[in-house]
Amino acid sequence: MKMRKTIAATLFLLSLLFSQKGFAENPEWWNDAVFYQIWPRSFQDSNGDGNGDFQGIISRLDYLQELGVNAIWLTPMFEAPSYHGYDFQKLYDVEQDYGSMADFEQLLAETEKRGVKVIADLVLNHISTENDWFIKSTQKIEPYTNYFVWSKEIPEGAWGKPWASPEHPEWGYNKPESVWFYNDARGEYYYAAFDKSQPDLNLKNTDVVAELKNVAKFWIDKGFDGFRLDAIRYLIEDGPYPLQADTPATIDFWIDFNQYVKSLQPDIMLVGEVWAPKEIISKYYNDGDGVDLCFDFNFGNEVMNALNATVSADGAFGDSGGVSGQKSLAGAIARNFREKTQGAAPVSFYSPFLTNHDQNRVMYGLGNDVTKMKMAAVLLLTGVGAPYIYYGEEIGLSQNKDGDIRKRALMQWDDSRYAGFTTANAIWLDEARWFPWKQNYKPWWNAMWNAFEDKNAHSVAGQKHDSASLLNLYKKLIRIRRNNHEFRAVNDSSIEFINTRVNALAYQRIASDGTASLVIVNGSSTKSVKFQLEQLRAGSFLNLLNDSNISFADGKVNLSPGGFLILKLK
Repeated sequence: MKMRKTIAATLFLLSLLFSQKGFAENPEWWNDAVFYQIWPRSFQDSNGDGNGDFQGIISRLDYLQELGVNAIWLTPMFEAPSYHGYDFQKLYDVEQDYGSMADFEQLLAETEKRGVKVIADLVLNHISTENDWFIKSTQKIEPYTNYFVWSKEIPEGAWGKPWASPEHPEWGYNKPESVWFYNDARGEYYYAAFDKSQPDLNLKNTDVVAELKNVAKFWIDKGFDGFRLDAIRYLIEDGPYPLQADTPATIDFWIDFNQYVKSLQPDIMLVGEVWAPKEIISKYYNDGDGVDLCFDFNFGNEVMNALNATVSADGAFGDSGGVSGQKSLAGAIARNFREKTQGAAPVSFYSPFLTNHDQNRVMYGLGNDVTKMKMAAVLLLTGVGAPYIYYGEEIGLSQNKDGDIRKRALMQWDDSRYAGFTTANAIWLDEARWFPWKQNYKPWWNAMWNAFEDKNAHSVAGQKHDSASLLNLYKKLIRIRRNNHEFRAVNDSSIEFINTRVNALAYQRIASDGTASLVIVNGSSTKSVKFQLEQLRAGSFLNLLNDSNISFADGKVNLSPGGFLILKLK
C-alpha cells in the first residue's frame, strides 16, 4: 500500500510540499501531470509467457521516469475473460495474466518511490456475463435479482446503441436487438449497450451503487490516485433514444460518486470518457461537482486533420479569431481552444491527447511522417490542459492497418525478435497483427528486413542516443512543461494566439504571475515559411529547446518545413 494512503493528514500535506513531482504547486495535482497510458498486455513481458505484466511495467519505470512522465493510466487490470479487460469478471482481483496481487502492490510501491501517480480504468456501466452477480441474477438469487436491467419483453421504442441517432442509423439506431438479449436461464431479456457479453448494471438499484462504491474504496485503499471512468454517458437509461445517454440520473450518479471518493481521499482524481460534442462533455463538469476532467477527443482530430491538409500560404486565422484557411494549423488549434472557452466548463476540464487505444495510432494517421509527428508532439505538450501520451507514441509507434488489436500492439524497445517485449517464442496476438510497419514481416526474416528498413528507427534503443529523434523531443518537451509553470497554467487567459498572417501558428503561454513563453510552429511539413512578429523585435530570448540565446532581426522568423520554436519571454 502506498505510504501516503496510510499516514496522517498533516504528514500527507507535508509530503506533497516536498514531493519531487512538483504537485504541491496546485492542490489539484492532475493539472501538473503528464500522463502516460499503458496497455499492460502489450507493454513488457517479464516471465516469457507472451503477455505483458506488472513486473514488466516495474522493469520499465526508470524509462518512464527518464521520459519525464509523472502519472500513469493503466487500462483494465482487473480479472476479465476478454483480452481487452473492459468486461470485469472479478472486481477485487487483478488480471491473472498480469501477475499476482503481490506483484500489483509492488508496482504501486515502486511508483510511489519514483513520485509517480497511478490511475486505472474503472468500468461501472457494465460487467461480464461470467461475473457471479450476473449468474446469480439469472437465477433470481437475492440480493442479485435486480442487479441488472431485465425485461420480460423487448421494450417498445427506438432502442439501439446509445451513441446512435436518426442521423446515423448505421451506428445502431432503432435496433432493439442490438441492446436487448434473451437469457434462457431467467427467461427474460437483459439490456447490454456494448455487447451481449457485457450486461449493463442497474444503477437505479441502491444496492448496486453501494457495491460499486465498495469496489472503489478497495482500490483506493490499495493505493490508486484516481480512475479513468469508461463510458460514463450511458450509466442510467430512462427509456429508448434519446434517453439512453446523458440522462439527469447519470449526471447525478457521478456527482454522488465524486463526493464519495473525495470523502475517502480529497485528492482522488476522476477523468471521464465522454466521446461527444463540448456541450455534452460540459454536463459532466456540473459547476465543479461532477468529475474532475474529461478527455478532449476533438484535439487530436483537429491536429491530425490540419497537419494532413494542404493549405495555402494565407491559411491563417484573422484578427477577429476567424479562420481564413479552415484547415490551417493555426485555425485548428485556435478553434479547438475557443470552443472550450465557450462551454459551461473551464478549459482546465478538458485533457488533450492525440490518440488512445480506441483510435488508430497518431503516427499511422499522419502517414508515418516523423516531421508531422514532431509537430503534433509540440502542440500536445505546450498546450492547455493535462496531456495524455499513449504508450509508444513517443517513438512514433504505428500500425500496419486498421483494427483494434493493431492499435494495442507491442511496445518496441529494441530490434530483437519481438522488439524487446518478450523472450517467448509466441506472443498473445498473432504476428501479422502486432508488427506496426510491414504487414508481411516474419521474425525469422531479420536479414531481409534489415536490408530494406531500419528497425532501430522505430524503437527506444534506436532513438535513445539520437539527439534529433522523436523520443528525445518528447523528453525535451516534457521537461520544458514541468520546469516552466506557464505551460501548466489552465485558466482561459493562459494562452494568447498571435496572428502570423501566414500558415504558421504562434501563441503565448502565460502564468498568473506574468511569466510567459512563446510557441511558434510552421503549419506545413513540406514548405518553409517566413513572417514577422512584433513580439520578437527587441532583445534576445532563451530557446527552451536547446537552452541557448536567440535573437530575431526586426522580429523576422524563418522556419523550415515542420519547424518550431519555444522561446522564454524575458
